[in-house]
Amino acid sequence: MGVFQPFCVGSGFGKSLCGAGIRKSHAAALRHKVDGKNKKVLKKVVDAVPYLKDKELRVGSKESVVCSDFFQDLGLLPSRLRDANAKSPWLLGNLQDGEEWLATTFRSQSQVRWSDADQQKFMSMSNSIARDAYERMPQEIHSWANPKLATSEAEYIIRKAGLKSGSTVLDWGCGTGRHAMAFAKNGLKTVGVDFSESALSTARSESKSIDSSLVSFMSGDCRHVDLKKSFNCVVCLYDVVGSFPDEESNQSILKKAIDHIEPGGWLVLGVLSYRFMRERAKHLSRSNKIFDHLDDIAASNIMQESGEIFDPEFVLLDTELKLAYRKEMFDTDGQLPVELIVRDRRYELDEIVNLCAENGVTVVESGFVRAGRFDLVETEQSDVTKEILVLARKELI
Repeated sequence: MGVFQPFCVGSGFGKSLCGAGIRKSHAAALRHKVDGKNKKVLKKVVDAVPYLKDKELRVGSKESVVCSDFFQDLGLLPSRLRDANAKSPWLLGNLQDGEEWLATTFRSQSQVRWSDADQQKFMSMSNSIARDAYERMPQEIHSWANPKLATSEAEYIIRKAGLKSGSTVLDWGCGTGRHAMAFAKNGLKTVGVDFSESALSTARSESKSIDSSLVSFMSGDCRHVDLKKSFNCVVCLYDVVGSFPDEESNQSILKKAIDHIEPGGWLVLGVLSYRFMRERAKHLSRSNKIFDHLDDIAASNIMQESGEIFDPEFVLLDTELKLAYRKEMFDTDGQLPVELIVRDRRYELDEIVNLCAENGVTVVESGFVRAGRFDLVETEQSDVTKEILVLARKELI
């Protein structure tokens, strides 16, 4: 019809069914005022959703409710409504059994701007949001996560680091374990660590055919884990350093990786290139103006479907802190649909090289690379080199 944007249904502050054409949202997160002027159009929209067709619809200045016949425990609802009303008037009304709140955003409506409290709450949740996003990202379907590319990358690392059968490797932020398994298939004793239980489940399933003495996986946050052992080589690839928006977290990941390298051992580090994004970005902002522009970028399901997180259409770039903001939708994995604002850190080449040196390793080689072709390290950024690769050695004591 061209007059409405995707709309949300929610009951009991968030838990609801998913119908075709509907985006779910936590009901308290609505950033538009209720508008009952377009009820005829709204009725057509609702009737296009199979489980809502011909259901009772009540929309006005004081309520926006649809009878969906979706029943759940509403025992906590009165107290939640009191809390909501204490902050601002609750405009969606009360619910009876089998009902859900319904909110539709029309293009003629202006969004409520981010308040200082909204901004502070979002910032305080950023790290947990990052974890949620990576937990729901099915890495194995993305082109850059192809095991064949990992095999090529592992073989390059083995050559450069002079690793031999029996050498030990730590895959720091291993995801689904594609590099760990590639090392193990070459006779290297490998341990993979990651905080994503879904990724680790895939890794353990895929590695069953490999000798268990050569590869194992453990759950842990790379900012804090101490395995009490050291390795000939630690690899930390594909946006592990950079996956959190705050510098303290990313530096902790790097420091912990280096702590696990034996003297004379190797660090192989990959981070996302800031310059690659900066040269293509369509949405730019200074740090103190981010929330003035955040509502202008469109949401996408890139992390869940393609993994192409460099698409400039869907990125807002903080040019001071070198953070990339994206609105990521997750709605095809059988869990409750959700939209998350994800921030990740991008790096300049000299910046990450200096950071390695500050943490006690000597950089041997660095440059720009593309997935599966680590052997083609470029000293200057090109159209295909989205990642920075650093090879460094820990000094002998």
